[in-house]
Amino acid sequence: MAVKLRFVAPFALLVALAPAAHAQSQSDVDTARAAFLQGLELRDKQHDNAGAAARFKAAYALVPTPRIGFELGRTLRAMNDLIGARAAFVAATQLPARANESAEAKKARGDAQAQADDLDQRIPQIQLHLSGFGQIFVDGEAVRHDALAVPRRVNPGAHVIQVQVEGDVKGEQNVTLAEGEHKDVTMSPGAQARVTVTAQATLPQVQVVQPEPQQPYDPFATPVTNRVHSNAGTKLGLFYAGLSLAGIGALPGLVALGYMKGAQEGCSNGICQPEVDSKKTLAYAFAIGTDVIWGAALVCFIAAIVYPSTSALDLHTTQVGFSPMNGGGMFSATGRF
Repeated sequence: MAVKLRFVAPFALLVALAPAAHAQSQSDVDTARAAFLQGLELRDKQHDNAGAAARFKAAYALVPTPRIGFELGRTLRAMNDLIGARAAFVAATQLPARANESAEAKKARGDAQAQADDLDQRIPQIQLHLSGFGQIFVDGEAVRHDALAVPRRVNPGAHVIQVQVEGDVKGEQNVTLAEGEHKDVTMSPGAQARVTVTAQATLPQVQVVQPEPQQPYDPFATPVTNRVHSNAGTKLGLFYAGLSLAGIGALPGLVALGYMKGAQEGCSNGICQPEVDSKKTLAYAFAIGTDVIWGAALVCFIAAIVYPSTSALDLHTTQVGFSPMNGGGMFSATGRF
Protein backbone atom coordinates (compact mmCIF):
# COMPACT_ATOMS: atom_id res chain seq x y z
CA MET A 1 0.00 0.00 0.00
CA ALA A 2 2.85 2.42 0.87
CA VAL A 3 4.46 1.76 -2.51
CA LYS A 4 1.20 2.50 -4.29
CA LEU A 5 0.73 5.79 -2.45
CA ARG A 6 4.16 6.96 -3.56
CA PHE A 7 2.98 6.78 -7.14
CA VAL A 8 -0.63 7.91 -6.55
CA ALA A 9 0.18 11.14 -4.64
CA PRO A 10 2.10 12.89 -7.46
CA PHE A 11 -0.56 11.81 -9.95
CA ALA A 12 -3.34 13.15 -7.73
CA LEU A 13 -1.49 16.45 -7.43
CA LEU A 14 -1.13 16.65 -11.20
CA VAL A 15 -4.87 16.15 -11.55
CA ALA A 16 -5.53 18.82 -8.89
CA LEU A 17 -3.41 21.35 -10.75
CA ALA A 18 -4.64 20.42 -14.21
CA PRO A 19 -7.89 22.48 -14.20
CA ALA A 20 -5.95 25.71 -13.71
CA ALA A 21 -2.99 24.81 -15.91
CA HIS A 22 -4.35 26.42 -19.04
CA ALA A 23 -4.34 29.86 -17.36
CA GLN A 24 -0.71 29.66 -16.26
CA SER A 25 2.52 28.82 -17.98
CA GLN A 26 4.04 25.38 -17.64
CA SER A 27 6.80 26.95 -15.55
CA ASP A 28 4.19 28.25 -13.07
CA VAL A 29 2.55 24.84 -12.86
CA ASP A 30 5.84 23.02 -12.28
CA THR A 31 6.93 25.57 -9.66
CA ALA A 32 3.57 25.36 -7.87
CA ARG A 33 3.72 21.56 -7.85
CA ALA A 34 7.22 21.59 -6.33
CA ALA A 35 6.21 24.17 -3.69
CA PHE A 36 3.09 22.18 -2.78
CA LEU A 37 5.04 18.94 -2.28
CA GLN A 38 7.64 20.80 -0.21
CA GLY A 39 4.86 22.20 1.96
CA LEU A 40 3.46 18.72 2.64
CA GLU A 41 6.94 17.47 3.50
CA LEU A 42 7.63 20.34 5.89
CA ARG A 43 4.29 20.10 7.68
CA ASP A 44 3.69 16.34 7.91
CA LYS A 45 7.24 15.04 8.35
CA GLN A 46 9.39 17.91 9.63
CA HIS A 47 6.60 19.60 11.65
CA ASP A 48 7.60 23.00 10.32
CA ASN A 49 4.22 24.70 9.93
CA ALA A 50 5.65 28.16 9.23
CA GLY A 51 7.83 26.86 6.39
CA ALA A 52 4.94 24.80 5.05
CA ALA A 53 2.57 27.80 5.06
CA ALA A 54 5.09 29.84 3.05
CA ARG A 55 5.33 27.05 0.44
CA PHE A 56 1.54 26.67 0.19
CA LYS A 57 1.09 30.44 -0.22
CA ALA A 58 3.65 30.47 -3.03
CA ALA A 59 1.96 27.54 -4.76
CA TYR A 60 -1.50 29.14 -4.41
CA ALA A 61 -0.22 32.45 -5.81
CA LEU A 62 1.03 30.65 -8.92
CA VAL A 63 -1.81 28.16 -9.45
CA PRO A 64 -4.83 28.71 -7.16
CA THR A 65 -6.71 25.43 -6.69
CA PRO A 66 -9.12 24.21 -3.97
CA ARG A 67 -6.64 21.55 -2.82
CA ILE A 68 -3.79 24.03 -2.28
CA GLY A 69 -6.12 26.50 -0.53
CA PHE A 70 -7.46 23.72 1.73
CA GLU A 71 -3.96 22.59 2.76
CA LEU A 72 -2.96 26.19 3.40
CA GLY A 73 -5.99 26.65 5.65
CA ARG A 74 -5.19 23.45 7.56
CA THR A 75 -1.64 24.63 8.17
CA LEU A 76 -2.68 28.10 9.36
CA ARG A 77 -5.22 26.56 11.69
CA ALA A 78 -2.51 24.39 13.21
CA MET A 79 -0.52 27.61 13.81
CA ASN A 80 -3.51 29.03 15.75
CA ASP A 81 -4.09 31.63 13.03
CA LEU A 82 -7.83 31.01 12.83
CA ILE A 83 -8.57 34.22 10.93
CA GLY A 84 -5.98 33.46 8.25
CA ALA A 85 -7.14 29.84 8.08
CA ARG A 86 -10.77 30.79 7.55
CA ALA A 87 -9.78 33.29 4.85
CA ALA A 88 -7.87 30.52 3.04
CA PHE A 89 -10.80 28.11 3.31
CA VAL A 90 -13.29 30.70 2.05
CA ALA A 91 -10.99 31.62 -0.86
CA ALA A 92 -10.77 27.94 -1.83
CA THR A 93 -14.56 27.61 -1.91
CA GLN A 94 -14.93 30.76 -4.03
CA LEU A 95 -12.66 29.53 -6.83
CA PRO A 96 -14.71 29.08 -10.02
CA ALA A 97 -15.67 25.47 -10.58
CA ARG A 98 -14.46 24.05 -13.88
CA ALA A 99 -16.36 21.74 -16.14
CA ASN A 100 -13.67 19.06 -15.97
CA GLU A 101 -12.91 19.57 -12.27
CA SER A 102 -11.45 16.47 -10.63
CA ALA A 103 -13.09 14.60 -7.79
CA GLU A 104 -10.22 15.59 -5.51
CA ALA A 105 -10.79 19.30 -6.25
CA LYS A 106 -14.52 18.93 -5.52
CA LYS A 107 -13.77 17.16 -2.24
CA ALA A 108 -11.26 19.84 -1.24
CA ARG A 109 -13.85 22.53 -1.99
CA GLY A 110 -16.43 20.81 0.21
CA ASP A 111 -13.94 20.20 3.04
CA ALA A 112 -12.84 23.84 2.89
CA GLN A 113 -16.46 25.00 3.25
CA ALA A 114 -16.97 22.75 6.28
CA GLN A 115 -13.80 24.06 7.91
CA ALA A 116 -14.79 27.68 7.22
CA ASP A 117 -18.20 27.12 8.84
CA ASP A 118 -16.58 25.52 11.89
CA LEU A 119 -14.07 28.34 12.34
CA ASP A 120 -16.85 30.89 12.01
CA GLN A 121 -18.04 29.75 15.46
CA ARG A 122 -14.59 29.32 16.98
CA ILE A 123 -12.97 32.67 16.22
CA PRO A 124 -12.98 34.86 19.37
CA GLN A 125 -14.61 38.29 19.27
CA ILE A 126 -14.06 41.55 21.15
CA GLN A 127 -16.81 44.16 21.37
CA LEU A 128 -14.93 47.43 21.81
CA HIS A 129 -16.43 50.49 23.48
CA LEU A 130 -14.88 53.95 23.73
CA SER A 131 -15.87 56.26 26.57
CA GLY A 132 -14.76 59.78 25.77
CA PHE A 133 -12.34 60.85 23.05
CA GLY A 134 -9.44 58.91 21.60
CA GLN A 135 -8.36 56.26 19.13
CA ILE A 136 -8.48 52.56 19.97
CA PHE A 137 -5.66 50.28 18.82
CA VAL A 138 -5.71 46.46 18.90
CA ASP A 139 -2.23 44.93 18.68
CA GLY A 140 -0.94 48.18 17.17
CA GLU A 141 -3.65 48.38 14.49
CA ALA A 142 -6.00 51.36 14.59
CA VAL A 143 -9.71 50.55 14.71
CA ARG A 144 -12.01 52.92 12.84
CA HIS A 145 -14.68 54.56 14.99
CA ASP A 146 -17.50 53.35 12.75
CA ALA A 147 -16.16 49.77 13.09
CA LEU A 148 -16.79 49.83 16.85
CA ALA A 149 -20.45 49.07 16.19
CA VAL A 150 -19.68 45.38 15.52
CA PRO A 151 -17.49 42.84 17.38
CA ARG A 152 -13.90 42.61 16.19
CA ARG A 153 -12.62 39.14 15.34
CA VAL A 154 -9.18 38.19 16.67
CA ASN A 155 -7.13 35.03 16.99
CA PRO A 156 -7.08 33.11 20.27
CA GLY A 157 -4.43 34.27 22.72
CA ALA A 158 -3.22 37.50 24.28
CA HIS A 159 -3.94 40.92 22.75
CA VAL A 160 -2.95 44.47 23.68
CA ILE A 161 -5.66 47.12 23.55
CA GLN A 162 -4.75 50.80 23.79
CA VAL A 163 -6.53 54.11 23.68
CA GLN A 164 -4.48 57.03 22.46
CA VAL A 165 -5.11 60.76 22.33
CA GLU A 166 -2.98 62.66 19.80
CA GLY A 167 -0.44 59.83 19.75
CA ASP A 168 -0.15 59.68 23.56
CA VAL A 169 -1.12 56.37 25.19
CA LYS A 170 -3.80 57.18 27.78
CA GLY A 171 -4.89 53.62 28.62
CA GLU A 172 -3.73 50.08 27.93
CA GLN A 173 -4.78 46.59 28.90
CA ASN A 174 -3.93 43.01 28.02
CA VAL A 175 -6.81 40.68 27.18
CA THR A 176 -6.59 36.92 26.58
CA LEU A 177 -9.31 35.06 24.70
CA ALA A 178 -9.92 31.37 24.07
CA GLU A 179 -11.61 29.82 21.04
CA GLY A 180 -15.26 30.86 20.80
CA GLU A 181 -14.94 33.44 23.59
CA HIS A 182 -16.62 36.83 23.39
CA LYS A 183 -15.70 39.83 25.55
CA ASP A 184 -16.82 43.41 25.95
CA VAL A 185 -13.95 45.86 26.49
CA THR A 186 -14.55 49.48 27.41
CA MET A 187 -11.66 51.91 27.02
CA SER A 188 -11.65 55.41 28.51
CA PRO A 189 -8.69 57.82 28.54
CA GLY A 190 -7.43 58.25 32.09
CA ALA A 191 -10.08 55.94 33.59
CA GLN A 192 -9.99 52.33 34.75
CA ALA A 193 -10.60 49.96 31.86
CA ARG A 194 -13.51 47.56 32.15
CA VAL A 195 -13.74 44.05 30.73
CA THR A 196 -16.98 42.08 30.59
CA VAL A 197 -17.16 38.44 29.50
CA THR A 198 -20.26 38.00 27.35
CA ALA A 199 -19.65 34.32 26.51
CA GLN A 200 -18.48 31.45 28.66
CA ALA A 201 -14.68 31.47 28.59
CA THR A 202 -12.73 28.22 28.45
CA LEU A 203 -9.77 29.90 30.16
CA PRO A 204 -9.55 31.31 33.73
CA GLN A 205 -10.69 34.83 34.49
CA VAL A 206 -8.64 37.38 32.57
CA GLN A 207 -6.49 39.69 34.68
CA VAL A 208 -6.58 43.22 33.31
CA VAL A 209 -3.30 45.11 33.51
CA GLN A 210 -3.60 48.90 33.53
CA PRO A 211 -0.12 50.51 33.40
CA GLU A 212 0.56 54.14 34.10
CA PRO A 213 0.27 56.40 31.05
CA GLN A 214 3.62 57.02 29.45
CA GLN A 215 4.82 60.31 28.09
CA PRO A 216 5.56 60.17 24.36
CA TYR A 217 9.14 60.55 23.30
CA ASP A 218 9.93 64.14 22.38
CA PRO A 219 12.98 64.32 20.12
CA PHE A 220 13.22 68.09 20.69
CA ALA A 221 13.53 67.70 24.46
CA THR A 222 17.00 66.17 24.25
CA PRO A 223 19.76 68.72 23.44
CA VAL A 224 22.03 67.86 20.60
CA THR A 225 25.65 68.38 21.59
CA ASN A 226 29.17 67.58 20.46
CA ARG A 227 28.57 67.20 16.77
CA VAL A 228 31.83 66.12 15.17
CA HIS A 229 32.45 67.13 11.59
CA SER A 230 35.20 65.53 9.53
CA ASN A 231 37.54 67.83 7.61
CA ALA A 232 39.24 64.99 5.74
CA GLY A 233 37.76 66.16 2.44
CA THR A 234 39.14 69.68 2.86
CA LYS A 235 42.61 68.44 3.83
CA LEU A 236 42.70 66.10 0.83
CA GLY A 237 41.53 68.90 -1.48
CA LEU A 238 44.30 71.22 -0.29
CA PHE A 239 46.89 68.47 -0.80
CA TYR A 240 45.71 67.76 -4.36
CA ALA A 241 45.66 71.50 -5.11
CA GLY A 242 49.30 71.72 -3.99
CA LEU A 243 50.27 68.81 -6.22
CA SER A 244 48.48 70.37 -9.19
CA LEU A 245 50.16 73.74 -8.71
CA ALA A 246 53.57 72.07 -8.34
CA GLY A 247 53.07 70.31 -11.65
CA ILE A 248 51.88 73.46 -13.38
CA GLY A 249 54.80 75.49 -12.00
CA ALA A 250 57.29 73.06 -13.53
CA LEU A 251 56.23 74.08 -17.05
CA PRO A 252 57.43 77.74 -16.96
CA GLY A 253 60.54 76.54 -15.10
CA LEU A 254 61.45 74.29 -18.00
CA VAL A 255 60.85 77.15 -20.43
CA ALA A 256 63.08 79.43 -18.33
CA LEU A 257 65.88 76.85 -18.41
CA GLY A 258 65.57 76.64 -22.19
CA TYR A 259 65.90 80.40 -22.64
CA MET A 260 68.82 80.57 -20.20
CA LYS A 261 70.63 77.80 -22.05
CA GLY A 262 70.09 79.62 -25.37
CA ALA A 263 71.50 82.84 -23.87
CA GLN A 264 74.61 81.01 -22.67
CA GLU A 265 75.16 79.47 -26.07
CA GLY A 266 74.82 82.94 -27.71
CA CYS A 267 77.93 84.21 -25.93
CA SER A 268 81.46 83.19 -26.89
CA ASN A 269 84.78 84.71 -25.78
CA GLY A 270 82.93 87.58 -24.10
CA ILE A 271 81.04 88.49 -27.28
CA CYS A 272 77.22 87.99 -27.13
CA GLN A 273 74.74 88.03 -29.93
CA PRO A 274 71.99 90.69 -29.95
CA GLU A 275 69.17 88.27 -29.02
CA VAL A 276 70.93 87.13 -25.82
CA ASP A 277 69.48 89.98 -23.74
CA SER A 278 65.89 89.17 -24.81
CA LYS A 279 66.42 85.48 -23.99
CA LYS A 280 67.71 86.37 -20.54
CA THR A 281 64.73 88.63 -19.94
CA LEU A 282 62.29 85.85 -20.92
CA ALA A 283 64.19 83.34 -18.77
CA TYR A 284 63.88 85.61 -15.71
CA ALA A 285 60.17 86.22 -16.41
CA PHE A 286 59.35 82.50 -16.64
CA ALA A 287 61.51 81.82 -13.57
CA ILE A 288 59.49 84.37 -11.58
CA GLY A 289 56.28 82.70 -12.76
CA THR A 290 57.56 79.35 -11.53
CA ASP A 291 58.44 80.84 -8.15
CA VAL A 292 54.95 82.32 -7.76
CA ILE A 293 53.15 79.09 -8.68
CA TRP A 294 55.41 76.94 -6.48
CA GLY A 295 54.88 79.39 -3.65
CA ALA A 296 51.13 78.88 -3.95
CA ALA A 297 51.67 75.11 -3.97
CA LEU A 298 53.77 75.38 -0.80
CA VAL A 299 50.96 77.34 0.88
CA CYS A 300 48.46 74.57 -0.01
CA PHE A 301 50.78 71.88 1.41
CA ILE A 302 51.25 73.80 4.65
CA ALA A 303 47.48 74.40 4.94
CA ALA A 304 46.77 70.70 4.39
CA ILE A 305 49.19 69.81 7.19
CA VAL A 306 48.00 72.31 9.80
CA TYR A 307 44.27 72.14 8.94
CA PRO A 308 42.44 70.18 11.74
CA SER A 309 41.14 66.72 10.88
CA THR A 310 37.84 67.22 12.73
CA SER A 311 35.88 70.08 14.22
CA ALA A 312 33.28 69.88 16.98
CA LEU A 313 30.06 71.89 17.12
CA ASP A 314 27.86 72.06 20.22
CA LEU A 315 24.50 73.50 19.21
CA HIS A 316 23.69 74.59 22.76
CA THR A 317 26.98 75.44 24.51
CA THR A 318 29.58 76.03 21.82
CA GLN A 319 30.47 79.64 21.00
CA VAL A 320 32.60 80.55 18.05
CA GLY A 321 34.16 83.97 17.52
CA PHE A 322 37.27 86.04 16.94
CA SER A 323 38.55 89.23 18.54
CA PRO A 324 41.78 91.28 18.19
CA MET A 325 44.55 90.37 20.61
CA ASN A 326 45.96 93.27 22.57
CA GLY A 327 49.62 93.90 21.79
CA GLY A 328 49.73 91.27 19.11
CA GLY A 329 49.94 93.46 16.07
CA MET A 330 47.45 94.21 13.33
CA PHE A 331 47.22 90.60 12.12
CA SER A 332 46.86 88.94 15.59
CA ALA A 333 43.53 87.67 16.92
CA THR A 334 42.17 85.30 19.53
CA GLY A 335 39.30 82.86 19.03
CA ARG A 336 37.02 80.58 21.06
CA PHE A 337 35.65 77.23 19.86
